Amino acid sequence: MPMNTRQARVIDPVLSNHIRAYRNAEFVAQALFPRVPVPQRGGTTIEFGKESFRLQKTRRAPGAQTETYQLGYAGRQYGLYQERLKAMVPDEIADEAKKGPGIDLEKAAVETTWDKIMLGIEVEAASLARDPASYASGHTLALSGTDKWTDASSDPQAQVKDAMATVRRRIGRRPNTMLLSAAAFDAITAHPKVKEQFKYTSGKSITADMLKEYFGVRRLVVGEGIYLPETATDDTPATDIWGTDVILAYVPPAGRTYMEPSFAYTYQLRGTPAVEKGWYDRDRKSWLYPVISEHQPLVVGADAGFLLQTVA
Repeated sequence: MPMNTRQARVIDPVLSNHIRAYRNAEFVAQALFPRVPVPQRGGTTIEFGKESFRLQKTRRAPGAQTETYQLGYAGRQYGLYQERLKAMVPDEIADEAKKGPGIDLEKAAVETTWDKIMLGIEVEAASLARDPASYASGHTLALSGTDKWTDASSDPQAQVKDAMATVRRRIGRRPNTMLLSAAAFDAITAHPKVKEQFKYTSGKSITADMLKEYFGVRRLVVGEGIYLPETATDDTPATDIWGTDVILAYVPPAGRTYMEPSFAYTYQLRGTPAVEKGWYDRDRKSWLYPVISEHQPLVVGADAGFLLQTVA
């Protein structure tokens, strides 16, 4: 009997564990789209309604039928994408690397390759999270004029508080995660109201941890990532992945994905990401290490997030 693709693929466990632990600090999509392992490449998500919020008759008379309700329903379809890219380590470069202390060219090669795949994931997730169509009605606000955070008369704290209240009225929880674009972070740390708030408490620059307390969220991340189109030249200015937006979302704490409202997930095939066993290409005189990931970022709770656009 012929082997299937999973059986035929040989994985390098050492390098696979290495890339799963490796993270580029500028990539923050996982804060909004936590990974959920799935056993197959396609299927249907199970979604839960607002049964917990809805009053329902529970009192019964002797002999009367007990009221019932249905828990959960078939949600949207998902289909994983396969991303695969080979890292090449030429003999000539490997020979030079051996002369330098502590240089592990295999790990460096797969790190860079995984970084490129993660860049694609970050851009795709940002595209979803920055799209007003991903949100429930009334869960987006485009700022302009004196409402922008670059204007001293604006009130970012009040805007965020109102947005959080909007989410709470829909899902019963306030957003616990806030993602600031780099432009938004620069604007808020220079805002006179924020500077006034912290002028007596710290002589240091305003940090993400300080803003977390200021806005009242459990987790605050800054999207510093940039990208270039594949055909761009080296002197082309890069684009900010997260633009000038701010995203508020409720994201379940780690390990709590059952019956929890959530803005989004990244469905990830179990066993990936992985580094396939390397092989030697005699013609190129190089070692090749394919890195593979099968995943799909998906917004699953349009009412569990709020998008503040063009804050800066």
